[in-house]
Amino acid sequence: MKKKKPQLTRLELFQLANSIEISLTEPWVSEAFWQEVISNIFEFTSMLKKYTENLKTTNDNMKRIHKSGNPVREPSSNCNIHLISKNDEEIDERYFELDSDLKNNELFDFVDLDQYAPNDPIKKHNFIRDIQLSVPAGLYRYPHGNYLGTLNFIWRAPDIEEASEYYKTLKAQMITRINDIIPIYCTRQMKKNVFQKASCSSIIARCTF
Repeated sequence: MKKKKPQLTRLELFQLANSIEISLTEPWVSEAFWQEVISNIFEFTSMLKKYTENLKTTNDNMKRIHKSGNPVREPSSNCNIHLISKNDEEIDERYFELDSDLKNNELFDFVDLDQYAPNDPIKKHNFIRDIQLSVPAGLYRYPHGNYLGTLNFIWRAPDIEEASEYYKTLKAQMITRINDIIPIYCTRQMKKNVFQKASCSSIIARCTF
């Protein structure tokens, strides 16, 4: 059986850094040839203390997140929407299928861009960055994180000169539909709130998440 490695707490790490600094006050380290070593050690202990401060900040943030009654990230406040101008020249063949589908779709009929993009992360990034279409389009990006990464949705948009209140309404409705299909992760406090309100057992309620 593999022996579990001992773990240091943030406080123990901070105290260890202090102990190292105190040891440098011993008379035997007052010789000139120790000065460079001492300087390097102080630089090291300073890094340790900064790391303990970062640990405290991270732990405090995680506690705040777990106790929050609202999702940490929501599509309505964390998405990015970009307008893609139409390309009047011949487009790259990589975008033929996407361009054809968008031209045949109704305005604001969004599709998942990832089904057209390469699976390789770098190629996918370049595909989205260099996107070329023969029609104006809108791009919705949501940095979901976790295993889902960034979600991308694209739709055919009206020409700028055709913009109207009617189209603005259609766009708002489409964005609402996109937001509704994006998974939202619940905090621990949100789960506890559901368990407390649920009339069923906690085991059954937990299965809803």
